[in-house]
Amino acid sequence: KFTSNLKYISVNSQTGEAIDLTTPSLEYQDINPAFSANFPNLIFFLRIKEGRVHIYYMDFLPATFSASEPVQFTNYPLDVSNMIITGNTIVFSTEMFYDCEDMTCTANKFEEIAKRGPNTYSLYTELMIRHWDTWYTEGAASHVFYQKMENDGNIPKLHGEPVDMILSQKLCSPPIEYGSEQFAISSDENLIAFSTHKKDRNLSWTTKWDILISEVSTKQLINVTSEDVGRSQNPKFSSDNSKLAYFYMKRAGLESEILRLKIYDINNKKFIPAKTVEEPLPFPQDFVWSDSTNNVFILTTIDAGHVKLYKYSHNEESAYTLD
Repeated sequence: KFTSNLKYISVNSQTGEAIDLTTPSLEYQDINPAFSANFPNLIFFLRIKEGRVHIYYMDFLPATFSASEPVQFTNYPLDVSNMIITGNTIVFSTEMFYDCEDMTCTANKFEEIAKRGPNTYSLYTELMIRHWDTWYTEGAASHVFYQKMENDGNIPKLHGEPVDMILSQKLCSPPIEYGSEQFAISSDENLIAFSTHKKDRNLSWTTKWDILISEVSTKQLINVTSEDVGRSQNPKFSSDNSKLAYFYMKRAGLESEILRLKIYDINNKKFIPAKTVEEPLPFPQDFVWSDSTNNVFILTTIDAGHVKLYKYSHNEESAYTLD
């Protein structure tokens, strides 16, 4: 048995000591903390309790005590995972059956499967059956949703219904074994980017992933990476929402292919040419935009057993520099 709870560290702390925010307990696990600028005194997180996973929130830091104890925020019929928040928009994933149009339908199907009992059987009629040691559920995949919030006297309230952005499609998002780093929300909350792969038999011998952008106001879905042949992942919007950067693999069929950086101009619907963008770095892990310039990236890499930070400006004809 183990515990998982939330802790925080004050940047002004003299000791750097981590302080418990939620109480460690064997009755639940707290994971996936997230913040919203629209609710600066709250922290949102996922709580795994009694076999279910829901979104909770509480005061951060415990000062006003209006919600000093965790408050259950969602009560979906399915478990929530991979949550991110920007403003009044929550993005999360949950497993859905393709032939279901809502969460209740999928929950009923899983209930029927559960009636078989443990250690009985699963029926497979097509590939792919599993990826390494993670088994697929035939006819279902992780789907990405968004849900709007509203502010009711500084208390968050759910607004409307959760929206499945790839409803009834044989797509998986985030791709199996990956998490919330595969989702991004623009600062104006009108664009949501996410990586996905097709859940068909070709998945058994290809590594093709795509990055889709959903425009909330029009419900339009744009495939940014249709011309890429390999994997595309880790989308991130610039702070002015004019560009989307992501990692991609140049070749198909290789899970170990080096990741490179690519930049998509959202307004002009084209890629930004830059020789240095495609210059490979040693095993890049992640990156962030510079909020002040909208063009400088800070990237983390692993090189010869060392984790290094690089910086790069796509507006300059210069190589990555070790920071």
